[in-house]
Amino acid sequence: MYNDTMLLIDAIQEVQEIGRAHGFTIVVVGGALVRFIGKKTSITAVDAKKKKIILKNAENPSIIRTEDGKTIVDIDCIAFSNEKDPFTKEVKQELTKLTRDIKKRQSQSDFPAVSLEPVLYHPYFPKPNLLTQFVSSIESYHDTDFFFRLGKVKQDVSSQSLAFWTYEVDTTHGSFTSLSPIAIQKRYAIRGFAVKPKDKEKIWGMSPFAQFVLGFEKKTKEESKDFAEWDLFAQHIQTAQQPSMIMKRSLWQLYWHTIGTYLAHGTGMLGKLLLPLGNTFFAGK
Repeated sequence: MYNDTMLLIDAIQEVQEIGRAHGFTIVVVGGALVRFIGKKTSITAVDAKKKKIILKNAENPSIIRTEDGKTIVDIDCIAFSNEKDPFTKEVKQELTKLTRDIKKRQSQSDFPAVSLEPVLYHPYFPKPNLLTQFVSSIESYHDTDFFFRLGKVKQDVSSQSLAFWTYEVDTTHGSFTSLSPIAIQKRYAIRGFAVKPKDKEKIWGMSPFAQFVLGFEKKTKEESKDFAEWDLFAQHIQTAQQPSMIMKRSLWQLYWHTIGTYLAHGTGMLGKLLLPLGNTFFAGK
């Protein structure tokens, strides 16, 4: 039985604390962040130098989805190494320990599922299998900042576009670490082969989160054009004509127009077991 009184921010902070203990910054992405942004949520202030956003009237959700009152919000996050030189076997070993501790915590009945995606620092981190890869990876070599990869498509991106931002929710429950609002929004388009049907109205158009992103752009000099490399990557994965890419795009569309949302929002221990499977193959988030 889940602890239906647990707040999502408390679960996120616990995951981020586990990350710090192993030398990683855990940034929350996807729906786990978007749920803090409601119709009345606005930005009180932005400190561009400290990369801090202070929210006004932020939502303070529990781990239970308000859509149905019974399924559990999963925490999607990315692990970035805090080491000056992350290209070592020691960092890879700490990631193994971090993954173990995250799995141990999420296996407990009172805690939501956690989808942890590490940045791959080569040569000690394994490269994705390009034939079976359905979700984009974030990778880095010594001679580059970062790059995205999905199958046959690779795209260099600047470290600035993946900068960490602190979101101050309120004085009672504190803050959590994520990417900029623009990066969160654009990630929905580059995580897989296309935007998932369940995310279109939630992230763009007149949605509260889309308005939140516009408010952030007005208060900073960070603009969508600064993420041109992300847009280029999204364009390439949606139009790549290699047979393997065409096949995987078709499977992606079939999955998300049939059972994808159910697997992403599955209940109980079955849902916890199915979620990693969906994340591995179809970004079930």
